Amino acid sequence: MYLCVMANYFSSNFTLGILGGGQLGKMMLYETRKFDITTHVLDPSLEAPCRIACDHFTQGDLMDYDTVYAFGKKVDILTFEIEGVNIEALEALEKEGKKVYPSSKTLRNIQDKGVQKKFYDTHKIPTAPFSVFETIALVKKAVASGELKLPFVWKSPRSVHISMPCAMPLRPFCRSIAVQYPSKPPPPKRWDLPGVKRDSWPKPPPC
Repeated sequence: MYLCVMANYFSSNFTLGILGGGQLGKMMLYETRKFDITTHVLDPSLEAPCRIACDHFTQGDLMDYDTVYAFGKKVDILTFEIEGVNIEALEALEKEGKKVYPSSKTLRNIQDKGVQKKFYDTHKIPTAPFSVFETIALVKKAVASGELKLPFVWKSPRSVHISMPCAMPLRPFCRSIAVQYPSKPPPPKRWDLPGVKRDSWPKPPPC
């Protein structure tokens, strides 16, 4: 059965569309090339890593409805390697029978880290303790009352790259999520540097 299913994709007319042409997409292309799967990639940058590894590259805005919709119409299955894509276009494509994986519903959950963390909590999926705040005044109040204890990571739940954890220096405060640091230090890592105390927990960078 496995070989029968794979025969439909290996060196066939099947096409895979990838929204986003970054490093994750390039890693995906390493696998698709093993099966000779035709790939289309959409990314706003002509210098995207995927450009040299995919079969067809399209430069375009991932948040533009018409661009994403038109791109999705050209492929058999559409996926994404970045969260910042137009969900409405994905929903429209799904209604027309286009396979989008993961689904637009899943993407809506993971685009907002506050929603994602609440999903984890509701479904008993292990995650670090967290709190969601609507205003900066509520954050200050929580710290002053002891409800929120230092140290913690403070970040915007939407439209922030994983390497940009601090919300305040990046954009005006709107809604944020605070993830509590563990009270107990983690076990030593193999990359610990000589002379550094292994039982110390590093302080988070100032935001």
